[in-house]
Amino acid sequence: MRQTLPPDQRLSEVVRALRFPLILLVVFIHVPLASGEGQVLALDLPGSSYSWYQYISRALSFILGDMAVPMFFLFSGYYMFTKPKVWGTKAVYVGEMKKRWGTLILPYIIWCTASLLADQGLALAKGEALPWTSLGASFSRLSYTFVLGPENFPLWYVRDLIILSFLAPVIDWVSRRAPWLLLLLFLLYLANCCPWEIPAPRGVIYFTLGAILGSRRIDMVALAERGRVWVLPASVIATLLLPFCPEAGVLGTLHLLYVPLAMAGALCLGGWVYDRMPKLHHFHLSMEKYVFFIYVAHEVLILSAVRGFLYRHGWLETVWGYFLCGGVVVGICLIGYAILSRWARRSLAISLGGRL
Repeated sequence: MRQTLPPDQRLSEVVRALRFPLILLVVFIHVPLASGEGQVLALDLPGSSYSWYQYISRALSFILGDMAVPMFFLFSGYYMFTKPKVWGTKAVYVGEMKKRWGTLILPYIIWCTASLLADQGLALAKGEALPWTSLGASFSRLSYTFVLGPENFPLWYVRDLIILSFLAPVIDWVSRRAPWLLLLLFLLYLANCCPWEIPAPRGVIYFTLGAILGSRRIDMVALAERGRVWVLPASVIATLLLPFCPEAGVLGTLHLLYVPLAMAGALCLGGWVYDRMPKLHHFHLSMEKYVFFIYVAHEVLILSAVRGFLYRHGWLETVWGYFLCGGVVVGICLIGYAILSRWARRSLAISLGGRL
């Protein structure tokens, strides 16, 4: 029988165990071709294999996948503010920002640079002209590589997390003194009225939600489990039906409302796995060390090479090809991690911000 843990420890274990399934979702978000995003399926879905690929890939990559990155923002905000700190003091603020240099900023620079070098190397191999012909062109490419893109596109989450870290005193004040501002921001987000793009409004919302919960030491898993009788069925039904719902117009609001529902469902499911399936829970915990590497590395040539191979052979836009692509990408990342951790352990640790 499982030993009963203190609530804080159970919460920590559930959050850590969820990170691996969530990073798998992040990989599968990027598997379908860009043309598949935003597609609305017909309600009379025919039985062809391509139709099933459209439905499954949309349900997993563009519906369920929408909650993966917001959950990482939620976790980051929660654990950044769960320990009381006087963010308004210079010593605390400077000390915390110094920590972010090694854990966030340096890995961000390294992996954006790796993606840039890989892209330029491919361009040279193909005999294409490089964009460094003038100061303006070079500045434009560098600004895209490290800010506007970024070059390693999934790292927009780290870019936004860096910005939110610098805004920690403001977020701390909001979370403790004016949490109602989050509701106002969420309503603006639903109305598509947020007047900025970087950091992403959804990142600000869920990071701040995590800060509000963390500053009050509210167990987010226990909170979600209070409504599990309806949360889990509702999130499953919504996941199955939303592929038929357009993301534009009035009905698009349903997709935005789905995200917190799915997040609550994931927390409930994580708690259930912890309580009822200890072997699976421990497997997820054992895979946590690979999460950040899979995240930063999978878009650096790996996904494009695997997806390109499957696409050229007509296998990508099939159900089995969809899962094969994601599985092979993750497998290559795991092999790459094993090789680097054996032969370049220190360099790997630096590139992962000490997450080794």
